[in-house]
Amino acid sequence: MITFLSWEPLYTLAGQEPEGSPLRRACFTIGHRIQAAAADSAAWEMENLRTWEGSAMASMVFPAVPGTADPGLERVATDDVVGAGLAELCARTDDLAVECLEQISGWSGAENLPYGGTFHLMRTETASSAVTAGAPQLLTTHTASLSTLPPNFPELVSDFRDLLTRIAAEQHRREERVVIAIDELDRLGSDTGALAFLNEIKAILGVRHVHYLISVAEDVGASFVRRGLPHRGVTDSSLDDIVHVLPCTLEESKRILGRRASGLSEPYKVLTHALSGGIPRDLIRYGLRLDEITSKTQLIELTDISSQLILEELADTLAGFRTLLSKQQWTPRTSVLLIAFRNLTGHLRAGCPCVSPELRRALEHVAFHDLHRHLGEEAAAEIPDVTRNLIDEASAYVLFSLTLLDVFGEGDLARRRDEAASRGPEGDLDLLGQARQELEVSPYSARQLIGSIRTAWRFADGPAAGLPPTVPPARSPDCPRHPRPATRELRPS
Repeated sequence: MITFLSWEPLYTLAGQEPEGSPLRRACFTIGHRIQAAAADSAAWEMENLRTWEGSAMASMVFPAVPGTADPGLERVATDDVVGAGLAELCARTDDLAVECLEQISGWSGAENLPYGGTFHLMRTETASSAVTAGAPQLLTTHTASLSTLPPNFPELVSDFRDLLTRIAAEQHRREERVVIAIDELDRLGSDTGALAFLNEIKAILGVRHVHYLISVAEDVGASFVRRGLPHRGVTDSSLDDIVHVLPCTLEESKRILGRRASGLSEPYKVLTHALSGGIPRDLIRYGLRLDEITSKTQLIELTDISSQLILEELADTLAGFRTLLSKQQWTPRTSVLLIAFRNLTGHLRAGCPCVSPELRRALEHVAFHDLHRHLGEEAAAEIPDVTRNLIDEASAYVLFSLTLLDVFGEGDLARRRDEAASRGPEGDLDLLGQARQELEVSPYSARQLIGSIRTAWRFADGPAAGLPPTVPPARSPDCPRHPRPATRELRPS
């Protein structure tokens, strides 16, 4: 006896749904495919049975062949629409929906939905009886409910590997490859979280003709590249190779900017490389910001445009350090450091690219800071190590910014560049980008590299004589060279 799965419940349910709804289209599509599969199976069985004709066993009843009228044929939907409809169907508990799910389950071979879904059915039936008051009557009620259970992890892994295997086999026949990219693994927060995630996905690695490309930031991914030291970890057993992508060199940065910000001239490319440390994303951001400054301001000189960008970046960075420093413990004697940072921020808020004598003294005060000279021995001893490290980091960045201002904020850059390069490798402009990179490693090693650069360029390696013990108050916002646009006073009508 030959039986077929029924597509009629699917067509019945589809007829009850609104025209064009995902559930209606999904039921018609799957119903059509069940009916088509049944027709193919019946045709095969008929052909097989005909081979018995004329034999002693030829007296038999041929199976009923499914009809050819198929209302679902013209309503076949795409896989994404069918997937949405199946999700809606799995949420329903009425008898017709349950019957449709049972037919789909039998058609798909198990309980693995086509179109990427998986479901398990669990039917719960309850019965209750009661005797009424008065004339005795026995009342019995029955209820049934349907719920879906999430698939377990091994099933998900098996289904996903099977899917990848089929996709990869098809692409391989076309002489193409399957690459799955997992970007920004560092967003998990720590190297521990990233390694735990990598350990979780090991189960889906190793599918033939499927390649994984996993990216992680250097600060989190450093533990990935220990190469089995002191012991082998999950990265050694999961990844075929680990490629450390280094920051761009100056020449590489120039080539990137030539494609993404082609209007920048040579000095601006060097400046953006120095500010970004050769990180492509920051490199492009600074390049676009230079274009914006040029188009939206009246600045035209290299010295003014460069100083504007350097001072803007310094102001943003110091604002971040101020927030971090505000969370530390301070005393009346040590709080003068906060006042110094506040006054320097006030100088930068003026928005003028000119490096006035007041601004330079403020920058030198922080860049060449000396806690013992500024606070005294007893007050300096009150600074916790965490706070001291933050101050040293901020001071090193101010020194880096001051060096950029000295390089790009003065005229005749070409001549000064050649003179610095003639004094040794420390005069190479590429070292400015390396100094920016070193700031992310340690403020102390970065300060040493910046000092060698300043020596090659004949910049001062300490504060000017007569530097006051505190940062002077913020300068006047009015600048004769770069006056602010006039504002119109608003008066009530």
